[in-house]
Amino acid sequence: MTVHGHWDIEVHQAYIYAGSTQDVAELRVVDAFDPANLTDAPGVGYNLTDVHDGSAIAVFGTAALLGRLDGTSIEELILFDISESVVPSPPPGPWYYEVGGNASDIAVEPGGRYVFLASSHPDKELQVIDPHRLSGGLPAELTYYDSPNGAASGIFYDMLKDRVFLATNDAFEIIQPGP
Repeated sequence: MTVHGHWDIEVHQAYIYAGSTQDVAELRVVDAFDPANLTDAPGVGYNLTDVHDGSAIAVFGTAALLGRLDGTSIEELILFDISESVVPSPPPGPWYYEVGGNASDIAVEPGGRYVFLASSHPDKELQVIDPHRLSGGLPAELTYYDSPNGAASGIFYDMLKDRVFLATNDAFEIIQPGP
């Protein structure tokens, strides 16, 4: 199997979802049922408008989220419905969210209620998004955090401790979400 540049991968069921540098499939899906014979899933992936690379991926329930590099005429976070097919085949969706910078990394609360997004936005390095509001056409941003330590590049949510771990240009921050 020929592999092109990938920024991020996530395994969901027996499929690998990848944020890709391929301009014909920024979201790529690979069938991993047989690890000795990896093949593209039927349909290969999803091609987005413009040429900005897929930089982050998260898959949960029947949804996939793809983050992209910052662009002037695009939204950088895309929500896909994968309930009918492992490779998104809209409609419904996709749904778009304007990050205002690179969507560098994505973490999702296990129930799928909250998406934690690490970004390069100068005032919103951590953005908390409700995917159900996004797919319903409502304002999706619930809150944000302005880190004094520069752009965020990595994020992890620990469900047991209810903490968000945020990696920025200059620091590693631990944040307690909540009211």
